Amino acid sequence: MIKKLIWIIILLQLLSSVLFSSGYKRPGSTSAQFLKIGISARAIGMGEAYTAVAEGADAFFYNPAGLARIPSVDIYASHSTWFAGLNYESLGIAKNFGSKVAYCLSFTTLHSDEMKVRTPLKPDGTGETFYFGNYKIGFSAAKFLTNYAALGLSINYLNLSMWKYTVHSFSADLGVIFLTDFYGFRFGMSILNFGPDIKFISEEYALPINFLFGAAMEPINSDRHVLTIAFNTIKATDAEQKLRIGTEYCYNKLIALRGGYKFGLDEESWSVGGGLKLIIANYNLRIDYAYSDFGILGSRNLIALGLSF
Repeated sequence: MIKKLIWIIILLQLLSSVLFSSGYKRPGSTSAQFLKIGISARAIGMGEAYTAVAEGADAFFYNPAGLARIPSVDIYASHSTWFAGLNYESLGIAKNFGSKVAYCLSFTTLHSDEMKVRTPLKPDGTGETFYFGNYKIGFSAAKFLTNYAALGLSINYLNLSMWKYTVHSFSADLGVIFLTDFYGFRFGMSILNFGPDIKFISEEYALPINFLFGAAMEPINSDRHVLTIAFNTIKATDAEQKLRIGTEYCYNKLIALRGGYKFGLDEESWSVGGGLKLIIANYNLRIDYAYSDFGILGSRNLIALGLSF
């Protein structure tokens, strides 16, 4: 198993070297930009320094290997309003079937409400309406190959539609995570949104492929107090490498406070968040909230619910 993991690491490094060999910005060169928008309130509250932290159903978006850490069943759902009045939602349903193997079904969508078709001659509307929608449906599998190392893979169906035009495609995500006994230190790597170019009418655009490396640890870990610190580097095909840092403090495993910062972005920077866990009839209900600052663009509020049993 160790040899397999070594080969996986080498493969990830080779892929990242090929995909991210350019060190300059190429904005507008990729499609399906909704794949870049974070879905987890916990992750966003920590500045999305989450590659090595992911351990619930929301791991399908950041590092599918983290799904292997689910003890039984975990369900995650989130909602936020994106800019220009768009709605962004996600849903993940994951289950560990024993033998340290877990599977997850996921759904992510960025969509608009009903809008009027307008033309220069009819600025108030032609009588027709349309919707804008991007959708991703995924199936993920994760497995602990050793007691300290897990591998995860996701296969996703993509649907991008606007008015009379619809495009279908697919993508894949691959991730690994390594755990240690040293203050909970762990690190993870993932390649997200790997797939073929998407063709709109006569033009083709690549997917926003991201290579992420992250590490995390708990310098304080007692029955009442747990402090997690994490960092991430992210390299995308259409942007320079960036750094993210985040922290989370949990009291009595019931209340969490989070903060994070993203370096190198034009507007998005700091974020904060919190979480509350309620135990009801052997069900663990989680309520999470995150606030992200986007400079002159405003802010983003994300609310999420989680259920595990």
